[in-house]
Amino acid sequence: MKALYVTSLGEATGKSALCAGIGHYLRGQGRQVGYLKPVAVASEAAGAAQDAAFFIKIFQLDEPPDKLCPLSLEELGTALAHPESQAPRKLMSSYSEVAVDKDTVLLEGLGGLLTDGQRTQAEAQAARLLEAKVVAIHRYGHDFDRASNLLTKAFGDSLLGVVINMVPPPKLEVVRDSEPARWETKGIKLLGALPQDRRLMTISCAELAHELEGEVLNPTEKLEGLVENVMVGAFTVDPGPLYYGRKGNKAVIAPLHRADMQMAALDTPTHCLILSGQGQPTGMTLSRAQDAGVPLILTERDTLSIINVIEQNLSRARFRQEAKLEPMAKLLEESLDLAALGWG
Repeated sequence: MKALYVTSLGEATGKSALCAGIGHYLRGQGRQVGYLKPVAVASEAAGAAQDAAFFIKIFQLDEPPDKLCPLSLEELGTALAHPESQAPRKLMSSYSEVAVDKDTVLLEGLGGLLTDGQRTQAEAQAARLLEAKVVAIHRYGHDFDRASNLLTKAFGDSLLGVVINMVPPPKLEVVRDSEPARWETKGIKLLGALPQDRRLMTISCAELAHELEGEVLNPTEKLEGLVENVMVGAFTVDPGPLYYGRKGNKAVIAPLHRADMQMAALDTPTHCLILSGQGQPTGMTLSRAQDAGVPLILTERDTLSIINVIEQNLSRARFRQEAKLEPMAKLLEESLDLAALGWG
């Protein structure tokens, strides 16, 4: 049975995506996969529980979410100073239960190692306790020297290697040609370089509504649709449907008082229509949206504020949608050295 500890050097670099993609690939090979988030920050407990619930669903696990998030960072930090602490025993107990009848257990770390020494200490201790091999995700363009020095010092021989994520496609060939030797000078194996993939940098309409503190006027199945593009209602010389038809998988932002823009957007494939302003849309817009199955999200935010919220969330999109599993697994098969992980 293998234990693979996945961590990251920065924030929002793809830990959950890598865990989910590897697990989906292994399950496709007929292997039994478990999941554990050994350590979570107390203030991020809700997010950790949501991650655990997602993995329970996609890996068809029996454990409740709280069993998959056994320790807080504060608990494990205390254990470093107090050998009598029960935290290590608690972690080992949870791991032993999760590992029953599993071929592989994927351990998702806290990440953000370059920003927090306490996290690094805690993750190094957790990996040692669980005798896990470590894979670290490094975002393209981030500090190489700091990253490589931290990883070798913290994890030593337990470190299997590094995955560079979110490489701009035009840079991918250069990275794959030059970076392996660069990391090798530090004694670290480059396991793969993953290109940016817009399909993975998406959020659902329901998440958008939540982040915008908006009211969903007509819930439909498309609330779970993944938004890849955002278009803003605008004056244009092109007919509305021609303008809005240029992009798919989109959310459209339109002023509440501009029913013409709203109707033009609804005449094209649209995941959701975000209405900016106070009041209610016209009955015509409501009826057309209902017929098209397009959810209307009403928010009092102005257009610029809406765009800022969406951009922030797209740049930090969580991996909690099953629709992303197949693209991620395929990306890993094409770009990750699975043989180095023992699965090739």
